[in-house]
Amino acid sequence: MVGTWTNSLTTNDGVTEIQYVGSQGYAFGLGVPELRLNASAGWKGEVFSANLRARYISDGQYNSTINIVNNEIDAYTYFDLGVTADLSRFGGDGVELYANATNLFDKDPPEGSLFSPYYDVIGRYVTVGARYRF
Repeated sequence: MVGTWTNSLTTNDGVTEIQYVGSQGYAFGLGVPELRLNASAGWKGEVFSANLRARYISDGQYNSTINIVNNEIDAYTYFDLGVTADLSRFGGDGVELYANATNLFDKDPPEGSLFSPYYDVIGRYVTVGARYRF
């Protein structure tokens, strides 16, 4: 598990001081979540392996600099899954097949945060491929 905790992120133009921690829904500002965590667990067998990753974003606001209705964003957790098959046991030395599903449960981002860098705006997507190691 690895995480980032942001204690303070402020700007001060000499007139106004603005705190941006927790203002993560604003697309073009300095807002950041207070807490972000990535945790992963993996398993490896002789042929197959799998890994599961969880990406957590703490709750916050769309924009803490203005007073708007429905300004709250709940905490979000996304899950990603990857599977791999090593074909060495079947004569495919150095050949590995893989598939990855990002945003496994196709969780939508919060309304109005489509340009925020913290939320998955694409939705679920799957990557399938092969690797050859020599």
